[in-house]
Amino acid sequence: IHEGMGNPDRTALGYVDPLKPVKVDDLILSSGDGFVFPAGYALGTVKHVDNDGHSYTISVEPCAKLRTIQYCCLIPHGVE
Repeated sequence: IHEGMGNPDRTALGYVDPLKPVKVDDLILSSGDGFVFPAGYALGTVKHVDNDGHSYTISVEPCAKLRTIQYCCLIPHGVE
C-alpha cells in the first residue's frame, strides 16, 4: 500500500512480501486494485529499503512533485 508520511517529498510503501526483492531505484507502479490510480500509473521511486526478514520499511520519492500542485480535480468513481 502506497501511503503518505506527512512529507510531500517522501511516501512509504507498506505490506510488501518480505520474500520479494525490492531495491533502491525500483519504480513503483499502481496495480489498479485500489481503484484510486489506474494500473501501471507511476507512483514513485524507491529511495530507502530496510528488510528485517519479517517485513520491509520502504521510503519512496513520489513521481509527482507534490509541493508544486496548486489545483486538483476530483472525479467520482465510475464517471467517464
